[in-house]
Amino acid sequence: MEPSQYPKPVVVGIDGSSAAIYAALWAAKEAVSHDAPLQLAYVMADAPASARPGEFDSEFDYGMDVLESARDAVSAANDSVKIDTKLHRGNLARTFIDLSATAELVAVGSSGIGHVAEILLGSTAGSLARGAHCPVAIVRGENSCTGPHSTGPVVVPVESGQLEDAAVHAAFREAALRCAELLVVHLHQPRPWAVPPSTTQVGKPMWTDPAVEKWRAAYPGVDAREIAVTGYSGSYLEQLSRSSRLIVVARRGGSDKPAHLGSSAHAMLYHAKCPVLVVPR
Repeated sequence: MEPSQYPKPVVVGIDGSSAAIYAALWAAKEAVSHDAPLQLAYVMADAPASARPGEFDSEFDYGMDVLESARDAVSAANDSVKIDTKLHRGNLARTFIDLSATAELVAVGSSGIGHVAEILLGSTAGSLARGAHCPVAIVRGENSCTGPHSTGPVVVPVESGQLEDAAVHAAFREAALRCAELLVVHLHQPRPWAVPPSTTQVGKPMWTDPAVEKWRAAYPGVDAREIAVTGYSGSYLEQLSRSSRLIVVARRGGSDKPAHLGSSAHAMLYHAKCPVLVVPR
C-alpha cells in the first residue's frame, strides 16, 4: 500500500490533564467512525541551547508516562480503535499545525495543566483553529461523551451573508456518521445603529439556503431542519450548545486573505458547552 493510501490518523493533544483524556475518549469514537487510527501526541518544549545533558530527561519521562496513561484510558473504554503514541519536541501550536497536514482530525481539550492548554487559554488562543490544515475539534469536559452531548443534534451556525458551504457539508457528514439530527441556525445580526431587541427572536428562515439544499440531497438520510435567529445570538448558541452533540463552524480566509474566525465561530470556540469542530474552507 502506498503511504498516501494509509488512513489519516485522528490526532489528540495529550498533556497530563483530565481535559486531554476526555478529548482522547471523544476522539477515539471519531477515529472508529472514520475508520482511522488514533494518535496520541505529547509536545515537549524546545530545550534552550544552554541546557545541560540530561536536564530535560524528567519531562521526557513525564511525557511518556502521560501518553501511556492516556492509551490505557482509551483502551479501557474503546477496544476497537488502533492507538499510536508520539512524543514531539518544539513549539506547541506549530507542532500541531504541522501534524494536521497529514491528519484526518486534530482534537484538543479546552483546558489542561500543560502546554496544550495554551492553545485555547493563553495568548496563542485559537492559533491551531486558525492555522490547521484539517478540521480541529475542541472538546470540553467529561460530559462531551455522555448525556445530551451523546444524543443531541449536530448544530451549524450560518451567519447572514456568508457562504458556509464547508461548514454545512461537514455538519451533514458528521450528522450522518452519528445518525443524528442536524440543526442549521441562520444568524441575522441587527445593524449597528439599530436598537438591540430585548429578546432573541427565533423563527423559520425566509428563504432556502442553496448550500443546505445541496448537501441535503447528498445526505438524504439526515434529518435536517433550519431555524432563523435574529438578534445578538451568542447567548442563544451557548444555551443551545448545552443540549447539542457537536457544533460545526467554518474558518474563513483563503489564498488571498488571512485565516480568521467569524464572530459566531469565535464565540463558540470559547463558550460552547459541547465539542466544537472548526473546518477549513
